[in-house]
Amino acid sequence: AAAPKRRGQLMVSWPQCVVSIAVLLSLLGSVASKEPSRAPKRPSQSTVMHRCGTVHPPPAVMDKVEVGNRMAAQRDDASGASRLAAASTTTINVYFHVVMFPGGVIGRLSKSQLQTQIDVLNKAHRGFYAGFKVKTGFQFVLKGVSYTENKAWFFATPMGPADLEMKRSLRHKPGTASDLNVFFVDGGNLLGWSTFPWNVKTSMSVDAVVISYKSLAGGKATVVQYGQGKTLVHEAGHWLGAYHTFQGGCSIKGGDMVADTVPERIPTFGCISFRRSCPTAGLKVMYGKNYKDPTNNFMDYGYDRCTTTFSAGQAARMRLLWRRFRQSKTKSPPPLR
Repeated sequence: AAAPKRRGQLMVSWPQCVVSIAVLLSLLGSVASKEPSRAPKRPSQSTVMHRCGTVHPPPAVMDKVEVGNRMAAQRDDASGASRLAAASTTTINVYFHVVMFPGGVIGRLSKSQLQTQIDVLNKAHRGFYAGFKVKTGFQFVLKGVSYTENKAWFFATPMGPADLEMKRSLRHKPGTASDLNVFFVDGGNLLGWSTFPWNVKTSMSVDAVVISYKSLAGGKATVVQYGQGKTLVHEAGHWLGAYHTFQGGCSIKGGDMVADTVPERIPTFGCISFRRSCPTAGLKVMYGKNYKDPTNNFMDYGYDRCTTTFSAGQAARMRLLWRRFRQSKTKSPPPLR
């Protein structure tokens, strides 16, 4: 006996079902054919953007770097090199490499966009966004621009095969440790990543900064809240040796290895004028009763419009690491000691 028909149940025969599916697929195909061609998304790509994909060094490497920093700082203080560096300006040659999806449309950046990016970088290091309170002593000059179409490189990921091949192929040659090579790619859900100064001891061929082309100001593909060009400021900060302000969490010892940035338990997202994520008595003694997280620091994760400054300690650290690993280096510096 046939099963009783439930109230409201639609009875559809198998042939009718097959025809209906075929019609639906046909309709979907006609709509899809009218869509403009575009670069395919990465598999399982998240729609949430993350400020930074820089791979932080293991504790053993960090310890070696800091031991060397203390020794170098003592020598520089005794010789006056640190005072001289603080009062002078170091010029860094910059080479931009625009990597596009095949066809040369998706990922293309205009010369005016690239010059605006250099302007943002220089303003940040002059202290322009925070009343010129902290000047790092670095200025950046755009020396060259290259354009390349390559699908694999366009979708490069931090230190992956495509990333390494791209850098080795396009990096300015012969090049030195003092040349800043910047690659513009899709980035996926990452805004950028970078190497650190001491990485050049093993290979300068992959020493570079990589950022998403969507993070530049003035472009149609600009990422909301991170589209004023501050991503390069952040990643170039890593390239010069600065860590994230929330490195090490609430630990008073270590952290980002800079004394004048208050420890943070977590990164800053958005625009936060006041936050105290590590409410400890020790920090109150060190930084005063009104201490707060450095939420406006370039090395945090705040929105572009709300990140405005480096600290004086970060500037001193970057100058010290420049002298140790990048200044006048035409080849890889000696191993860490």
